[in-house]
Amino acid sequence: MTLVFFAIFFVSILGCFLIFDLVLRAEYEHHRENWVKDGMPHGFFFRPSESAGFFNSWFAMQSNLLLLGFRTPNWIPSDSYLRKLLWLFRSLQIIGLAAWVGFLVTGFAR
Repeated sequence: MTLVFFAIFFVSILGCFLIFDLVLRAEYEHHRENWVKDGMPHGFFFRPSESAGFFNSWFAMQSNLLLLGFRTPNWIPSDSYLRKLLWLFRSLQIIGLAAWVGFLVTGFAR
């Protein structure tokens, strides 16, 4: 059972990474001024050439990744595709957290 929880966790986190990159790419391509205000972050797999250097861009990515789970940027509500991606991103975060807790509980219950 522990491996099942870990597999669910792994797949949900990988999905979060991919969705985060899709949202970030949309911000970069269609809302560039917001992307610059957000610190010019790169994604996990998406790396625009204008990113603010590795460390600055990495910190911007981490803060945007955390905030995307709790707040909706003002440029997302106007786009139904991005709203769906954001809903999926948050759902996968919850599933991943539940799977991680299940992994820890079953792993330590032995």
